[in-house]
Amino acid sequence: MRKLSVCITTYNRCELTLKCFEDILDDVLVDEIVIVDDASYITIFMQLQDAVKNMSKVKLYRNEKNLDCYANKKRAVELATNEWAVLFDSDNILTQEYISHIYAQAWTESTILAPVWAMPVFDYREFAGLYITKHNVASYMSKNMFATALNTCNYFVNRDEYIKCFNPDIDPHSSDSIYMACRWLEVGNNIHFVDGLVYDHTIHDQSHYKLNCHKSPEFYEEIENKLKNMN
Repeated sequence: MRKLSVCITTYNRCELTLKCFEDILDDVLVDEIVIVDDASYITIFMQLQDAVKNMSKVKLYRNEKNLDCYANKKRAVELATNEWAVLFDSDNILTQEYISHIYAQAWTESTILAPVWAMPVFDYREFAGLYITKHNVASYMSKNMFATALNTCNYFVNRDEYIKCFNPDIDPHSSDSIYMACRWLEVGNNIHFVDGLVYDHTIHDQSHYKLNCHKSPEFYEEIENKLKNMN
């Protein structure tokens, strides 16, 4: 019996976080829901804490200081008690259909299972079925939306392999997912864009990307170039 943890990172969001996992809370395929609050305002954290207190499947943690998105994702996966996890942003919406698609796939330590559509805007269905490796990633980097697909996250991953790829010496800000994708591929792992794996992706002014994308444009370009020349 495969057991799945859902790991959700959040910062100063209560209602969005609750909406994120509402549909999968009672899904028997989800063993636990790990929420890591990245040192939100205490009033917001307490609202979330009160809302989930009777949800036995939910495990809520709060960081003593703000780690930022990259390090907080690593902590969320680290706190999962299962070997396999869906790593998800709190301002997006998980569905039972998404979870069912994950269970329909083979689970291997070296493979990230990535969505092909972050509805309604970010459409990567052109890449459905592909296995991306360090040997072929360069050939796709010029494709429209491909780099964005690598920077979306909201995917399934093996907990221990993900943690191995984490670099504690850098904060990539809003380039965290494409940076992790680069490190994941460099060591010989692969990314499978799963046909039919979709979720609702919320776009709003307070998203981590909108608030932080100005911090690392040169870094993002550096990672893009590294992927374009990977072989």
